[in-house]
Order: sequence, then C-alpha cells, then structure tokens
Amino acid sequence: MLYLGNGVTQIRVDENRALSVFPDFSDPTQFYYLPNFPHVAKMIDGTPAIRLLVYREDLDTVAENAEDAVAFLSLDVDLSWEPDVIDRAASRLRAENNLEQKPRLTPIFFRSGAVKLMLLDAVTPEPTATGTPATPVATEFVAKIMGAGSPSLYGDNRAIFQAKLPKKGAAALQGALDGVTPIGVVYTLTFAGLQPAFNVKAHVDWQKIYDHWSEREGGSFLFVEIDIQKSIDKFVEDKIITIDVTVEGVGEEAMDAEREKAMTAIRQLIFEKFFEATLKREDSAGNSTVDNVVDGLASVAKNGLTLGMGYSYSRKEVNVEELRSLDLDWSARKATERTIYPQAHMHNLLTDGGITREQLVTIVDGADDLWKVLPFRVDAAAAWEQDGIVGIEVLIEYDDDDGNAHTWNPFLTKDAPSATKREWMDRRGGNGFRYRYKVSFQDDTVPGPRASVDTGADWIVHEGTVLVVHPRELYDTHELEVATIPGFPYDRFPAVQAVLRYRTEDGSFEHYEDGVLSAAKTSFSTRFRVDQGVPGQRELRLAYIGAEGRRVETPWMPMPQDEWVVEDPEGDTFTVRALVAGDRKNVANLIVDLEYQDAEHGIFESGTLQFDPQNIATPQTWSIHLADPTRRRYRYRMTMISTDGEFIQTGWIATDATTLPVGEVYVRRLTVQLATGVLAPHVEAVEVLLAYHDAAHELHQEQSFRLGPNANAEWTVQLADAGRRDYQVTMTWIMDDGFNPKVGPTTRNDTFLAVPSKAPEQG
Repeated sequence: MLYLGNGVTQIRVDENRALSVFPDFSDPTQFYYLPNFPHVAKMIDGTPAIRLLVYREDLDTVAENAEDAVAFLSLDVDLSWEPDVIDRAASRLRAENNLEQKPRLTPIFFRSGAVKLMLLDAVTPEPTATGTPATPVATEFVAKIMGAGSPSLYGDNRAIFQAKLPKKGAAALQGALDGVTPIGVVYTLTFAGLQPAFNVKAHVDWQKIYDHWSEREGGSFLFVEIDIQKSIDKFVEDKIITIDVTVEGVGEEAMDAEREKAMTAIRQLIFEKFFEATLKREDSAGNSTVDNVVDGLASVAKNGLTLGMGYSYSRKEVNVEELRSLDLDWSARKATERTIYPQAHMHNLLTDGGITREQLVTIVDGADDLWKVLPFRVDAAAAWEQDGIVGIEVLIEYDDDDGNAHTWNPFLTKDAPSATKREWMDRRGGNGFRYRYKVSFQDDTVPGPRASVDTGADWIVHEGTVLVVHPRELYDTHELEVATIPGFPYDRFPAVQAVLRYRTEDGSFEHYEDGVLSAAKTSFSTRFRVDQGVPGQRELRLAYIGAEGRRVETPWMPMPQDEWVVEDPEGDTFTVRALVAGDRKNVANLIVDLEYQDAEHGIFESGTLQFDPQNIATPQTWSIHLADPTRRRYRYRMTMISTDGEFIQTGWIATDATTLPVGEVYVRRLTVQLATGVLAPHVEAVEVLLAYHDAAHELHQEQSFRLGPNANAEWTVQLADAGRRDYQVTMTWIMDDGFNPKVGPTTRNDTFLAVPSKAPEQG
C-alpha cells in the first residue's frame, strides 16, 4: 500500500523534469509515481490528438450579416510519462536505495477525479448539486464545451474534449497554435495512502505523586474529584508528569482525535492507580445507598473517566516500587486521502508536435456536398483487464434533415476499443444524436452481481462527431487489501488467515475472499464490482495461528476503508527486570525460573534468567505478551549455589512486580502477600495472624494484620535456613454481631494468600 510517511522522492529524469514517487508500505521494491503535467495525447501514428475543424458556410445559403463559419475543436489530453523515462527512474531508484533488483514503478491508483478544460474565455461547467452535467453557457469566443468531467482514472488518465467555436473563436485559436495556446487543462485527482504513525509516551515520577497524596494521611482520607484533577494538572505543569507526542511526517492535523483519546487514557490510568470511589460526601434527603451506587455507575458510563465532580474518593494502598518503571505508550496508524491538481497550458503544437498547420486545421466548405456527410467515431474509456470487461455494445441513432433515423451498432473490445463509421452522419440536420450501451463481463475474472450492465431503455442525448463511453459510470469497483505491519511477530504467529467479505445493504450481492499472510507473503487483495449507487459494508475476520498450535480469532470487524493493517493481537507487552541486589560475593550461580499462565486465552510462557560472577552486575529482562492487560501476575523461583557449594532454593513466589530484586538476601527471605476482595455481609474485617518458628536457629516471628474489603498486606521474614519455609496462619472474621469465627492455626508455604470473604461453614 502507498505510504505517505517518507514523503515524496524526486527522481531527476532529464535536464528539466523530475519524476515524483512514493514508496510502498511493506514492499521495498514497489514504488508509485505521480502523473506528468497535462499535455496533448498521442494518436496511434504518434501525432498530437488535437484537430481544429472549421466549417465555412456556402455564402449563397446564409442571410446577410449571419454567422458564416463555425469550428469544432477535438482534443485528447493525458498525464503520461514516456516509457524510457520510467525505466531511467527505476534504475536511479535502484542505485540510490541499494536494491538488489530494479524496483517496480506503477502509476498511482486514483479513487476519484475530475478534469476541466479552459478554452479562450470559457471553462468546463461545474456539475449541478444532483451530480448531473450542467448546461454549457456560450461566451463571446466559445459556443459550447463538450466532454466528460472525469478522466479514465487508470493508466495515463486520458480525457477527451470537444468544443464548438464561432468564427471569432476559431480565428483566435488558429492564430495561437505555435507557442502557448489559450487551452488550459486542470485535473483533480484523489488517491489513498497509509498515514504515518502517531505516538504518545508518558513518563511519570511515581515517587513524587505517592509522596504528595501520602502527606494527607494525617488529615482526611477523602479526596474530592475536583481537587484530584487540579493536582494532576499541577503535576503536568511541574514536569512530574511529562508527555511526549510524536507524529511522523505529514498528516498531523488528522491525529487530533487520537491525541485527545490518548490524553484521556493517560489521565484515567494515573487517576485509577491511586484512588477508588466512595459514596458522595453529602446525600440528598431521601436518597438511599443503592440509589447512590446506581447513580455512580451511570455517571461512569457517561463520563468515561471518573464518577463526576460531586463524588469523593479514598486513596488506595500503592506499592510505589511496582510503579517506578511503568511508562505509557499509545500509538495509532491509519490510511488517509490526498488530492493533487496537475495543470498546464498546451504549447508549441506546431514546433514540437511533428504536425503541420494544414494537418492540424481542416477547413470544410459548406458548398461542397461531399463534406456534408462526415465520419463518426466511438471510443471506450474502459479498464478492460482490470474490470474484467469482455465487450461493450453501443447503439447510436440520429435523424437526418428529412426525419429519417439512421442506426449504427458497433461492438468494442480490448483489441478494438474504437470504431469509426465513415460518411455516416449528415451534418445538414445538425450534430445531435442519441445512444445507449451495454457492458458485458467475463465470468472468471472480477466478481460482480451480474454478467452485464446497461444504461437502460432511455436514450442519452449528445452532440458532436465523437462519442466516448465510460463503463464505470454504470458500476463501482472495490479493491480490498490486507497487509501485516513491518516487524509483525511471525515467530509467534507464523500464519494469519484473513477472510474479506462485502455485502450490499439490499442483499443483492455478497463477495468472500480469503488468504493466508506469512513472512513470505505479507499482503493479499481482492477486487470486485457492485452496481453503482448501491451501498454495502466491508468486513474482515482474522485467525492468528500460533507457533505452538493455538488460535486467536477475531469476530467480523467492519473495515472503514479499503485497506486494513494487521497488527500483533497480543500487542501489550509486560517486561520484568531482574537485578541482583545485596551482597554478591557469595553468589557462584543464581538461576531465576519464571512462569506466566493465562488459561482463558491459552497462554503459557516460561523463562530462565541466569547470573554468574561475569554478569552479576547487569540486570536481565523477561518479556511476555498479554492477551488481557489486567492479568499481570506471574510466579518465580530462585536457585542459588554459593561459593562454598551450598545449594539453596526457594519455592514458587507469586507477584506482579515489574522490578524483581534477587540475590542471597532474597533467597533467604520469605515474603507472603495477603489480599481480600469484597467481604461477605456482616463481615467488618478479617484479622490474619502469621507465625514463623525455626527452633534450631532460635528464630521466631509473628505479625497480625487487620484487613478490610479489597485490602492488601505483605509479611516478610529473613530466614536462617532458606529451605524452611513453612509458617502458620490463623484467620479471624470480625462480625458486626460480636461473634467472631476463627480458623487455624494451619501450616502453609505459599507466598500469596487470598483471604476468604467469610469463615468456612463448620461441619
């Protein structure tokens, strides 16, 4: 897919011209070039596709002072580059980018476009509000401009015009054929490209934030929402919270919405780390507790960030060590549209065109009956292979001066895209005609709802001696593309199955296409057509095939655009940094085993970090990919061999800390974490008594904790014998009726205690 992030590259192709190219997002050998400036197209014989036909009346047949001459200008323009220019540009790109092979240069695919002709004092009329062609307005020098308002939108973007000029306009144009002519062409072309990444990073000094709110413990534990928000704003002002915003390359104005979303997410995360909501500080008379809770939940759903300015909060118990290395990283990437306006005046038609004035200007004498019947030509501006068109059947009629209808029915194909009938149209009856046509498609190329489309039973009225039919006026084409981002983790997901689906809203057409993305094939696309003006929905479903056999599947997802970038489905990465702390001289070898499991999402990851005297001073990291960012708890086990040969091993220890201190002092330490959830009705708190006894080393340590709902605590014992890790637990549930059931003491050796919300039933 075309990538806008690196900007456009200018490739000098000769002394006065440069070719502008964009790179592809994922293929280093693919480039897309911008069109040339508008110029007169070439005919098959290489001469310019422009002719001025001057018709001079027989003076014996016109009234005195009546217009005795009229001219018809036929002009084809395009935006083509010479093939040798494209080849030279490809060679230079290969050399400048050190590519192993010559890159592919293809024209940009334009999604929409228009072209306008400026001739003397007239210009192509703008379409009406309903999209129908506007009625041309005659000027002093131009009677009428005729021609399609859209270029072909493929290949050279050819456009064909005709104009009718009075005698004064014909004389002015004929006198300006050598030099800059009063013929100007302006294109408007729109294409799509992938916009550069937008990135927001936040760095937070958690210690200062922790200290700021800890100072209020001596007073009220309640914090009002407006005070919290003011404190956060002050943290940003004092650089305690710093936010770096980066937008690569162009398109910064398109990222405002994403930037605001990122700022809201950062503020919400900081808020939730330190506070939890209580009820309102003041309740209106008659409001119950249930009403307050329901109102609070409704406010959360509405505001998205907090419960609202009228609510109060209590500070959470926070382990600042776990927050020290937490940085926030938010990014987005999407496709966007760009519009260009190639424009130029036609010039030097005689000196540079290889054509004489006599060849360019044809004068027809109305007195000669031979020239009263002129040839008629019909052309097809069709994407034959791209749209799978097998043929176009055209039916043309006109009435002669006697009222007799003349019919011609040419059939156009890829090999014969133009047809001419010589001496067919009698100009004495005027230059008006009517037509209709039908486009037939191949069965096995581009899928569509039907084998052919047509203009209908009504005739289309037109004027001139050249008819150009545009098949895409009858249908719309879509090309959907799916590609993985650079650096996609194919080591974890060797294959991604993508299924594309398009459905029209009226149910008249459905199209499915599936493909497998891999390191060898990072993208695939599908092309199809639908009836013009029939709305539909693009959808995508992905199945990530893991290296260990697991599957991560998505539901059907709407595609806002024709391109979709496939990213890592487990893009949230959790990194643990382990460092050896304390006295290191007794450590001969230290092994840290780590395990993480998320059974719901089928994830199990393990790792081992090993320290010895050569690397003991260097921290080591272990990273895992999270399917659920809230599930961060893992477990680890330390095994140490001392310099005198002692073997010491801890049990498995559960934690969610991002910084993991290890070493002899931690191998000989027992750390137990306690946590409560929502307590059962009538339970005010739970008292937990922890006791450790090592009679051989005369080590005895006890500590009691009183835990309320959703509380956490930690108990630490420095062991004399690292292998003795059994301890006793006694739990007492404090009831509001004074009857306090107790369980224990029981012997445990795990490092994480989930305290039950109520006492177990007595048998």
